[in-house]
Amino acid sequence: LSALRKQISARLACTLKGVKPPKTSPLSTSHELALKSIASTDLLETQTKNSLTKLLDEYPLVAACLALEYAKPFSTALSSNEGPSLSLMKQVLIETYLQQTSESYIGMSDKSNNILFACISYICKVANEKPTDLEQKKIASIVHKTMPLIMSGIPVVSKCTLQLLSSLCDVDAIHKALADISKKSSSTIAASAAAHAATRAAEARAEMTLLALKDMAFDRTKTSTRQAAIDCAVALATGHFPSPVSVQNKAQKLVINILFLRSPTHADMVITAATCELNRATELVVASNAKVEAANKSFLDLQRNEDEFIENPLQPFSAEEKEVMDRIQPTTELFMAICVRRPDAIRVLMDCSCRENAELLLKTVKSGISKLVKASSLAYGSANIALKVADMAKKDNEQFLIAFINHLAPSSIAEIPSQPLVDACFKIQEDKAGQDGSKNPSYIIPVVSALKRSKLVELLPNFVRAESQVYRRALLRMSEKLGRENTIFRDEHQESESSTFLGMTRCEQLVFLHKLDFRALGLPQKTYLDGIRQILDMENIFTDKILHGALDHMSRLFLLGESLPLAYMRTIIQVCQRRETLHNWICSDLLPRLLEGKIFNDRRQWEGWMRAVRILEKNVGVNSLFAISKLPEAQLQMYRSKYPA
Repeated sequence: LSALRKQISARLACTLKGVKPPKTSPLSTSHELALKSIASTDLLETQTKNSLTKLLDEYPLVAACLALEYAKPFSTALSSNEGPSLSLMKQVLIETYLQQTSESYIGMSDKSNNILFACISYICKVANEKPTDLEQKKIASIVHKTMPLIMSGIPVVSKCTLQLLSSLCDVDAIHKALADISKKSSSTIAASAAAHAATRAAEARAEMTLLALKDMAFDRTKTSTRQAAIDCAVALATGHFPSPVSVQNKAQKLVINILFLRSPTHADMVITAATCELNRATELVVASNAKVEAANKSFLDLQRNEDEFIENPLQPFSAEEKEVMDRIQPTTELFMAICVRRPDAIRVLMDCSCRENAELLLKTVKSGISKLVKASSLAYGSANIALKVADMAKKDNEQFLIAFINHLAPSSIAEIPSQPLVDACFKIQEDKAGQDGSKNPSYIIPVVSALKRSKLVELLPNFVRAESQVYRRALLRMSEKLGRENTIFRDEHQESESSTFLGMTRCEQLVFLHKLDFRALGLPQKTYLDGIRQILDMENIFTDKILHGALDHMSRLFLLGESLPLAYMRTIIQVCQRRETLHNWICSDLLPRLLEGKIFNDRRQWEGWMRAVRILEKNVGVNSLFAISKLPEAQLQMYRSKYPA
């Protein structure tokens, strides 16, 4: 009889059009709750809101029966898992679904589901905003208790319904309320304890929501319902639907470790949903590009020392840029986690990152790409994944491809890149050569530490021709595995085909750079000299000890009969002007040694020697008077005629 009574009540609620519940009846309270819930929600489009409001006006009893469980006072709520009002709610949902066979009831089932979950969303929202309100807390606890029964009793679930369900994960309001209560000195221990309990309850409802989405994706047979559930889970994982970081992390684990691995069909659905979120993030970046660029320019113009920002190009400059990067970072992290399991998805990530005006997305991807590269190389092999990504990359994807390859080399000082990876990088460089035959040196920079020094000497002109950032990165990569050896020039007479001289120390870089025959190589003299200047500018990397080792090595070769490099004395002059700690060695050792090698026989080098001596001659304390005293009479007169005492 009880079941029959519920069926009759549900049929009457769906049949009696325009009949409002009595004002003194609990149904009137539940009807008002439904009206308030629809009006206050901002998750529904205006058209959807209007259709739900129309249903409330046409069939008031339907909405009243749906919200009855949450509108009555807690003192009358039953403690059983499925009380009379909950049974009535489920029967109404079933009845609206069955009535859809009639033309006048088409869409009524979806609208009824949306009304119910709008009420649930509103109740939980109010409970989060008022964590110390005991009555709201008790009603929200009913939601938590009845949710599994409700989800199992809904015949068909739409995407809009699942979006309303996902709003239960937005618990930022209760976290903010808890923080405000903690700051107040007047708050009591009881109020603080109640707020903490309400916070735990809200987080439990968020976890319950994620489980409900998982059940929808697994148990429902309708493809659109499963896709909608996965869409909502992905939206929570990427932060598209409001949720705290803790919920986002749990949603990411749900998507990657559970939904994706369920079956190939579920994996395809996850990729579809994640691609939509990535496209949404791309559109956000493109729309914010002009604003971010203007903010960055204003920010950098105010900085007195911009170098500290240029050293880390992945660091957000302005607050506007940081805000956009923070919004899109969960999306890029989720998609890169998918790319580890499905490398073909990297193509989509590349295309989005390299879109016009989407530089900020590429910057965000670069900041976290190391995890993707490391996991992919472990799963598929560094050489294999490098070649696979290179095959997918188009001409516009060059920056992404370079960033990907740049992280393939092992970061450990004791481990050098494998030979297959070296071969793969050179193959990629060959395949990506321009129509004029020009090759981008950036493709082989990650593996230069595994190349023999003799090979690096051959490649050095190509790095000098490249852009400043590429050139500097190449210098650092050559020497990154050599540690303390960076300050010395390893004995070249020991080098042979079977030599273990891998990489190039920083001392050797400076020496071989000076020895470049730039004319024979077709290298402009300005570019050649600028390459040396950049080394001297990197004072924290090319230290005084390294400069001392390189200049000392070249000067000793000069004594053995080898000509000084063309730019040698020019470098000495720059060192005299910029590296004060080397003045003593230059004055007491280097300059007299060059005289011993009869530097004055080379007119150009002799001019440089005299200029260097003149710079140091007027120094107080350490000066070049000792070197001047070593000059032969003829050269002394020549020096004094040009630079009087």
